[in-house]
Amino acid sequence: MPRCPGMPQIVKAEILCRLGANDVDKLVAAIQRTTARKTRQTFEPFDEVWLLICAGVPELEAVVATFVMSLWIDAGALNNATVEDLSRSKYSRAFFYPILSVERALYQWEKSGQWKKLVQSDPSDMQGPSFQEVINDPEWLADPRGKALREAEKALQEFRERHRKQP
Repeated sequence: MPRCPGMPQIVKAEILCRLGANDVDKLVAAIQRTTARKTRQTFEPFDEVWLLICAGVPELEAVVATFVMSLWIDAGALNNATVEDLSRSKYSRAFFYPILSVERALYQWEKSGQWKKLVQSDPSDMQGPSFQEVINDPEWLADPRGKALREAEKALQEFRERHRKQP
């Protein structure tokens, strides 16, 4: 297998998609279940094994079943519940990625470390109106379907304009 100097060899990323809404216990159970299963598995010739757990999977019937409010998931709680199992496991890194979520978050754990929550802020030109602004907007109240269609068309037009400007 070719090696890139300074780059780890990624063995495998496992995707577990059975998380319920805001249910940290299910996330912990998924980590415990997969670490226990993988103790009997060999990963030769790879140097590292990484665990990837995804929630909010954008597939029909999976979005609701796997949706997690990352705002309510605390890295400290994940540490208390999973660090011991992960430290004993074959995984050198673990990631928890809520794909569809209200924030752009990624949770990361490294061997002999703690969970860290990384949140990427949206550029100011990508932020839309707040929920409160929408529910108090007369256009939304008078014609929600029409307003939604106009907003979608506006977003598509902005996307097309940005795409034309890029080389």
